[in-house]
Amino acid sequence: MSKKTNFYKIGLFVISGMTVLILLIIILGARSMFEKKYVVETYFDESVQGLDIGSPVKFRGVSIGNVTEITFVQDKYKFKTNSKAFEQARYVLVRIALKDLFHFEDNKQSRQKLQSMINQGLRVKITTKGLTGQAYLELDYISIGENDDLSFSWKPEVFYIPSTKSTFTKIGASIDEFVKKLDKSNIQDML
Repeated sequence: MSKKTNFYKIGLFVISGMTVLILLIIILGARSMFEKKYVVETYFDESVQGLDIGSPVKFRGVSIGNVTEITFVQDKYKFKTNSKAFEQARYVLVRIALKDLFHFEDNKQSRQKLQSMINQGLRVKITTKGLTGQAYLELDYISIGENDDLSFSWKPEVFYIPSTKSTFTKIGASIDEFVKKLDKSNIQDML
């Protein structure tokens, strides 16, 4: 004898299972919606190839935020073509949402703490993950005399953290300098 299938009970089981699954996803995802984040920006005068919206931002290897916007400075801050700032419009603007790592009580306190960290050498640089070419932003301290900060003539809409050249850009510049010195040297006379 075969039993008659009760489609009502099967449907009720599937619907309640899906409801529980959706509620779990909402509860686990809602935590990030209520996290306090600070939006900061930085500028690069180099290619940001491999960096995408949503790319991680790390401080000494620990994930502390993500990239929320990548555009040219010209798109965010409109300049007249004859202004001095128009020359700097080629900079790439990157906005970052940082987690509240230091548990700041207010926005003024967070700005003061970040400014203190910048004065000590905190900079943003583009770093790649291995050979894949995927890029992320790394915040770390550098020797202040080691890097020239980009100059700009506008007031940023959000807090600004200076950037430093990526490792690949520094290596490329060193190789170019070596080749130029090699070209200038008279190898025939040395041999």
